[in-house]
Amino acid sequence: MRRPLRLLGTAALAGVLLFSACGGEEQPAVTEITDGSGSASGSATASGETGDIAPSFTAGDADGIVQVTVKEWSIAAEPVVVKGPKVYFEVKNEGSEVHELAVTKAGATDEEGAFGEVVNIGPGAMKPLALELHPGTYQLACFIVEEEANGEHEDHFAEGMKMEIEVQ
Repeated sequence: MRRPLRLLGTAALAGVLLFSACGGEEQPAVTEITDGSGSASGSATASGETGDIAPSFTAGDADGIVQVTVKEWSIAAEPVVVKGPKVYFEVKNEGSEVHELAVTKAGATDEEGAFGEVVNIGPGAMKPLALELHPGTYQLACFIVEEEANGEHEDHFAEGMKMEIEVQ
């Protein structure tokens, strides 16, 4: 009799995991990312290509919320000075192309060492990003490079999709 009960328990656990994985509202994912310098490290969230991991906090638990708009060829954020360390970004794509948002050190020219990012933000879509950031200046950027039909490359960052914010 023990074997059927063990199988029933395993099936019940699988069902709970399956139903808990299926959610309605998209939540930010969490990944621990540090830059190694000790000057601006923290927890970062990312969703999309990195996979979905349980969020470390929600907008209601954030110390500051930043509304970010991405579109061809700009990034706008409000406010540009935000209270930390728990910063919640609501990233809305108002453009006609797919964009991403990476949070990097100020002045970075690529996403290596990014504190967190959201990728594949389609036109009209909104994705959240929750990060724990130390006081300092950070860059918000889209690093997508696309190859056009004529073979030319369209570099979103080079086109101007970058700006800085300050975390206090």
